[in-house]
Amino acid sequence: MRKIFFAAILSVLASNLQAAKVELQPLPDELVQEFTITNYQQCSYERLTIFFMKIYDAFLCKDDISDLNYDKLFTEKFALTIKYWRSFSSTQLSNSSLEEIQRNYVVSEERAKYIVATLAKIFPDVSRKDQISAVYKPIGVVEFYKNSQPIGTINDPEFAEQFMNIWLHPKARFVKSRDRLMANK
Repeated sequence: MRKIFFAAILSVLASNLQAAKVELQPLPDELVQEFTITNYQQCSYERLTIFFMKIYDAFLCKDDISDLNYDKLFTEKFALTIKYWRSFSSTQLSNSSLEEIQRNYVVSEERAKYIVATLAKIFPDVSRKDQISAVYKPIGVVEFYKNSQPIGTINDPEFAEQFMNIWLHPKARFVKSRDRLMANK
């Protein structure tokens, strides 16, 4: 029943995306202090808010964020951290990640099972204020951390890029949020 309720909420939120309010706020000092996993000094920051509900804060970090060029992004190491303002189960995170990947890529049924199974092994349940960091390395690896503790790795270049593109692809679901995160405005 909870799965059906959650799916219905996501469906309503997605269908009403035009009415969604996406806020950009400066990076608060307390977040700078707790955001330590990537050891980057420069991060762009975006808060996704839908119908006045905080969903997550996203941090895109790399050595030089003044040059956030999507065409060159995957040639350098960078990190994306999501700080959650809502609780989600491992299953919810894995399944929604697959759905977002399928928005921009053709994924076979076999590959879809692989993606969900891989993410289910990596993702723990998250609660309010938990952080999941994904550190992308240009050799096609993504290392995952929950609250600064390592939780898993994707060692598959195609999958690694597809996963990061959930938030960074030019046609991402929350494109306004993506554009602001990439533009660092």
